[in-house]
Amino acid sequence: MNIKEALYFFGTQSEIARQLGLTRQYVSKWVVDGEIPIVWQYALENLTSGKLIISDQNKWGFSSIRLKKLHESMKEKIKCEIDNQEKLKIKLNKKLEKFESVINEKTQKLIEIKQKLEKLEKFKKDLLLNLKSLKDNDYNID
Repeated sequence: MNIKEALYFFGTQSEIARQLGLTRQYVSKWVVDGEIPIVWQYALENLTSGKLIISDQNKWGFSSIRLKKLHESMKEKIKCEIDNQEKLKIKLNKKLEKFESVINEKTQKLIEIKQKLEKLEKFKKDLLLNLKSLKDNDYNID
């Protein structure tokens, strides 16, 4: 499609801009350049349900068929990358779960050690009190 076809379909640059969520100034640049960027041609083709069709060739000489193939290839590469990222995410989540499990076990052991230390501290206090009491009694006996 060219800018004239898009203007005929939508009526004004402002309407094209509004439909695509762009500024009128941005669309105005297309008029000056004499071409709609391929990305926006795709968007207009989708927006108009195929009533406006992507040009067979743009000013750089790329045919829309080649661009569509490149687009599909990039989509496939992105899909593969997303799949790889998902696999990595699953693997990392498993490692994180294992790590959290180890941390929980260690935390539980530390709690048990703390409880034992508290018991020992109480035992020590009781022992010191008993020793003091024995010393006091020894001194009283003499």
